[in-house]
Amino acid sequence: MYVKLGGTFGYSGWFRSLKEGRSFATNGPMLFLTVNGKEPGSTLRVEVGRAVKARVRAEALSPRALDRLEILFRGKVIKTVTGSRSEARLVADFESSFDETGWLAARCFEPAARAIRFAHTSPVYIQVGSRVTKAPEDARFFIEWIDREIDFCQGEKGFRDPRHREAMLELFRKARTVYAKLARE
Repeated sequence: MYVKLGGTFGYSGWFRSLKEGRSFATNGPMLFLTVNGKEPGSTLRVEVGRAVKARVRAEALSPRALDRLEILFRGKVIKTVTGSRSEARLVADFESSFDETGWLAARCFEPAARAIRFAHTSPVYIQVGSRVTKAPEDARFFIEWIDREIDFCQGEKGFRDPRHREAMLELFRKARTVYAKLARE
C-alpha cells in the first residue's frame, strides 16, 4: 500500500491518510490518478441537474512492460489504454462528463506470468447533490464473497485460539448484515 502523506512521515499521519483514501495498492507497478486535479480520497461536488466535465489522468509505471491501464466508474471500465510488449509507462488522459454520484479509480496490469502484477488506486468520488447511488448488484457480490470467507474460516485449522476464529466470523457477519441491507434497498 502506498499512501500519500501531507507532511512528515509518521504512524498517525500515515494511517490518517490511508483512511482518507490517499493511496494505491500494488504488488509491482506504480499508479497515479487525478480527476480535475484531485487525487484519490478527494470528492468532486456537482449540483443536482448538472454534469461535471472532468479531466481524468492516470499514469502507470513499471520496471517491466505493462499490458493495460484501465479507468473505472462505479466498477465498470470506461477507458482502456493498452501497451506494446515493451512499454513500461502507460498514460490515460481524457475528458468525460459525469451526472451521477459514483467513483472513479484506475488499475493497471503487467502481462500475465507466474504472478499477476497489478496496481489499483483508491477512488476519487463524484457527489451529485446529496444523492446516494445504490448498487444492489455490488452488495450481492460482497455478500457472496463474505459467505465464501465465512465458509473458509469455519474450516480453517490455523487459528491459535478458537476465540480468534469467532472474532473473525463475527466481523464477517456484521459486514454481511450491512451488505444484506444495501441489497434490499
